[in-house]
Amino acid sequence: MTRARKILKYILAAGISLVIILYLVSVIFEAKISGIFISELNKNLSAPVSTGDLNFSLLRRFPRASLELENILVKSPRLQDEKSVNVYPDTLLYAGKMILTLKIAPLIKKKYIVDRINIDMAIINISKGPSGKMNTDIYEKSVPSDSAAMNLNINNININNSSFTYSVRESGFFIAGIVNSSSNKLLMEEGITKLQSKSSTVISTLNTGGGFKLNDSYPLKFHADLVFSEDSIKIGPAEINVDGVQLQGDCRIGKSEKELSISLETGKANIRKFAGIIIPRSKDHIDKYGIDGLMTSSLSLKGSYAKSSPLILTANLELEKGLVNIPSTDVIIDNIRTSARLSMEFGNGNNNFEIYAGRFNASLDNTGFSGSFLIRDLKNPCIDLIIAGLFPSDRIAGLLNKEEITFSEGTVRINARLSGSIPAKTEESNFNILGLHRSVNLGLNSVNLGLPWLQGEINNIHGNIMIADNIWIDDLSMSYNDQNIALNGMITGFNNWLLDKNPTLEITAGIWSDKIDLGSFRDNITGGPNREGSRETKTRLNLNILCDSIIIGNFRASLFDGNLSYVTGLSDISSFSMNTLNGSLSGNAVLADLGDSTYALRAWFDIENIDIGKTFSTFNNFRQHYIKSENLEGLITGTLSVSVTADRQFKINMEDLVLNGEYQIMDGKLVNFEPAYKLSRFIEIDELAEIEFSKLENELIINNEVITIPRMDISSSAFNISLEGTHGFDGNYEYRLKILLSELLSKKKNEKVSEFGVVEDDGLGHTSLYLSLRGDKFGSRLSYDTDALRTELKEDLQKEKQTIKSILNEEYGWYKGDTLTGNETDKTRLFRVTWEETDSIRTVTADSTEKKLPLLKLFKRKNINK
Repeated sequence: MTRARKILKYILAAGISLVIILYLVSVIFEAKISGIFISELNKNLSAPVSTGDLNFSLLRRFPRASLELENILVKSPRLQDEKSVNVYPDTLLYAGKMILTLKIAPLIKKKYIVDRINIDMAIINISKGPSGKMNTDIYEKSVPSDSAAMNLNINNININNSSFTYSVRESGFFIAGIVNSSSNKLLMEEGITKLQSKSSTVISTLNTGGGFKLNDSYPLKFHADLVFSEDSIKIGPAEINVDGVQLQGDCRIGKSEKELSISLETGKANIRKFAGIIIPRSKDHIDKYGIDGLMTSSLSLKGSYAKSSPLILTANLELEKGLVNIPSTDVIIDNIRTSARLSMEFGNGNNNFEIYAGRFNASLDNTGFSGSFLIRDLKNPCIDLIIAGLFPSDRIAGLLNKEEITFSEGTVRINARLSGSIPAKTEESNFNILGLHRSVNLGLNSVNLGLPWLQGEINNIHGNIMIADNIWIDDLSMSYNDQNIALNGMITGFNNWLLDKNPTLEITAGIWSDKIDLGSFRDNITGGPNREGSRETKTRLNLNILCDSIIIGNFRASLFDGNLSYVTGLSDISSFSMNTLNGSLSGNAVLADLGDSTYALRAWFDIENIDIGKTFSTFNNFRQHYIKSENLEGLITGTLSVSVTADRQFKINMEDLVLNGEYQIMDGKLVNFEPAYKLSRFIEIDELAEIEFSKLENELIINNEVITIPRMDISSSAFNISLEGTHGFDGNYEYRLKILLSELLSKKKNEKVSEFGVVEDDGLGHTSLYLSLRGDKFGSRLSYDTDALRTELKEDLQKEKQTIKSILNEEYGWYKGDTLTGNETDKTRLFRVTWEETDSIRTVTADSTEKKLPLLKLFKRKNINK
């Protein structure tokens, strides 16, 4: 134990002695070695070198000696341009600390061999001047290395926590970064510098001088051989990791010819990082479109880095698990798989860019599709995209960028080609994918569509839609509120409308429906396509409509066939026909929007065998209570022209109603009509309860809320009369009647003529009775009509006078110059009622003029006796 302690003491004493000796030697040789080092540097380098404190030690890095220098400064050589300005940076190297490691054994022979240099907290500026000379060309050939006092052929040089720059003044090439750690083997000879480097670096700036720039920080790890010569810089083979992107390749930078050649291959890398490295300007586009995925590539960058020439980048790319967001939508296309070729140019204001994929596969909401694409130019991007696939319908609204339009259920098969320019920045334009040049074929299957101005959805849409500059609709079917609709047609002007060049859309189509309930549309329309804040759209329609059933309130019609033309504010329904109210209706109509919540309607109708009672019931007795549907029976045929205004609910403004028409009523019946009972003084009440007639013809005029009935003859089951009058919408009415007294006597037990008041003989022994029926909504009154009698007598006397003149002129030649003696054309009434009954009215064959003019009989008898 004691012996061991002694040995330990000897060893400790020897160690302490060695340390003391080494320390003393360091102190003794420090000044000498420092002087030799400074002298050797200045001997071998043309650039001036200065340093701060120098510390020599045999202990700090034992078994090697070390020389620690602080604040060492190596200046760049002087090279002035034509303006006498130094073209190089002032400082080539500044190091806060530099440690040189020397072998101890050669020191005994006064040989100072530096085998390693550690540089910390340094600033390194390497530059190439206009003549191609580098500021690192400061090595001067001197005595052979074996006879030199200090050998500076350094095997190892380590640089840590230092910044660097490399610039080429003439071309504008510049690179800057920070070396976190770097292990290098450096060989410096005249005109050439060789460097084997393994480094962890951050590139902060890269500018090729030809348009290629990196302005963000890119972590860089590389293991490469670098050779700096007078005419070129060679890098490679190299293994590089840039911001997580692993690359392998080589690079050559030609100084004299100003040529750059880079070849790289990558493993699977994140496309966002990869694109950010090789296409620095793509970052905004990548963020905008949310591009993601894994990229494998082989690329080449070649060309002149002079300012006047471009650099050309070509790459073969393999993408998998790709993802793209369509701008301004929530549509995400994912699982993109493709092979593509990329080519682009940098420099001289050149923005040439092209990426082409002959085929890709992708999915949208787990629905697969395929296609190809071509993209050109990053400043003003242009795309050529072909897509074929089956898509969920709810994604289509997102592609259209119309939030107010919704799709649900069903699928849409798309075969599309889209090409054209897309906006570079979202804030500059609200991108609409259909704004591109397009050739789109949509096959809809069981799709539901929601429109912002229509309550409820349009359901179960099937058919094909083709979209280009115009839109073609082929066999499109749908349903809305149990109404089935099918249509074929086209929409022209779509492209100009979409691009805001022309607000007009022209729609030409044929439409079929099993049922159209206008009320269901009217009640469910909450606005219109042109709502406040939206752009104006002018629509022109040319539609041929076939409908099995039409419903407008209480009105029902079947087998509707017509043409609808529409321009803004004006609808023209021409050549329409339909079956309705047990008959048929045809005609033309024009509907105008007056812009003050009012419509104006002008229409011409041909009606045939329309049920009068059903008509009154359907139209709510035309908003009057004087005569109702239960009072009327019969079938009406005729022609009508109507002019009227109505509100948005199609409620007619009666004060604006103007109607003119000619009609014929067949098999008519007036049932329990209260004003008819006013004739009960003359006719049995039972006969007045139901007044029947086989045919009635007349004209109908409505104006200023008054119905005007021109004079007509009525032969009915109750009586034969002549009638004319007016009936106001306010309930006030006045009718004038002329009744043959013989008719009344045959139907009345009381045979006293005096009972009937004012009468007139018709010339054939038939006496007529004139009556006036006046009333309002509160009641009616029947009275004798003396005014009508006077008018009739005056007309008869005038006619007799003319007849006598004619006879005298014929017999004796009197009144030859009287122009009034000519045969006056008998003004036959346009409308007359006849009743063909065998037991009521006898047919009179005598001339009507002879019946009414008794004096004529006298002259005719005279002629006979003559």
